Amino acid sequence: MAYSLNDPYRLYRYVLRANALLCGLGMGLLLLGLPHWAADLLGWPMPRQALWPVRLGGAGLAGMGLLFLDLAAQPVIRGRSSLVVIACNALLAGVVLTAYLTGDLVPTAPVGIGVLLVLFLSQLVCAVLPLTYLGENLKP
Repeated sequence: MAYSLNDPYRLYRYVLRANALLCGLGMGLLLLGLPHWAADLLGWPMPRQALWPVRLGGAGLAGMGLLFLDLAAQPVIRGRSSLVVIACNALLAGVVLTAYLTGDLVPTAPVGIGVLLVLFLSQLVCAVLPLTYLGENLKP
């Protein structure tokens, strides 16, 4: 491994891995292969004819998850990489929050709301936690 028990990035690495597995690979692969029974179970209104935009978003989330897993394995997490993590997670959390505030999630089943709540909290933590490491990494 690229780090030890006294690694200053240990908490950051744990959060990156959890976010990569939950939001990136978990949600990404769910949307990429989205069977209609999963959309019905979660109560998410999905188009039945053209699922390519949903699958495109799933592919992007899966790629983000792989990027975060690779970043967590790096010996030193650089400042620009942290900026990418902050931007990705802040944008995704903003999309979920906006959908909630505009009422787009009203027809969603309680299971779907729970999934989105876990994803939102994970993205929020992964958007805020790197801010503590950002000052150290951007020094010349």
